[in-house]
Amino acid sequence: MLKDSRSLDSLIHTLRVQVVIVLEECASAGVIMVPYRCAGSPQTQAKLWRQSRTTKEIVQALTLLRDRGAPWLADVLEAAGPQYGRKVTDAMPGFSRHNWLSAVDCYWDVDGRAEWSSKRMVNGLNGYQLYRTIAIKRGLARGPLNDFPHIQSLITPGLARPWSSIDADMKGMWSE
Repeated sequence: MLKDSRSLDSLIHTLRVQVVIVLEECASAGVIMVPYRCAGSPQTQAKLWRQSRTTKEIVQALTLLRDRGAPWLADVLEAAGPQYGRKVTDAMPGFSRHNWLSAVDCYWDVDGRAEWSSKRMVNGLNGYQLYRTIAIKRGLARGPLNDFPHIQSLITPGLARPWSSIDADMKGMWSE
């Protein structure tokens, strides 16, 4: 069984190799990027997805998952319970690249502290802008518009299948 992990070792091999190169190139330019989310369980994804969601949206998602043959993922989403905070993802459990070990989130370390601004410049550089530029150059995809810490594989084969198969794979990979 897999567990949530901050370690690059938890990523699929091809992504891990690319991310190491990206981080090395960033460091060569004076920008330190630190991984803080690699492997992410559907249980964690459910909690993140439920942040800022209304009861109506949650019920609709549960119905959709069950109707499409993903009862285990529906149960995971339901078990997450109420979550509070700003919206951080559109990916339901089972549909995040982190669930498939094909994404990494890194924060920018400035003088030993996490810097979250995608606009702040240090020595003429913004860490997130450099990180994304190098990642794209290395054949990776950036995260959605406002998800600057996130980079991912261009393709995640596990996601291009029926929801019932995704459900079975997630249960097999992540259940206790």
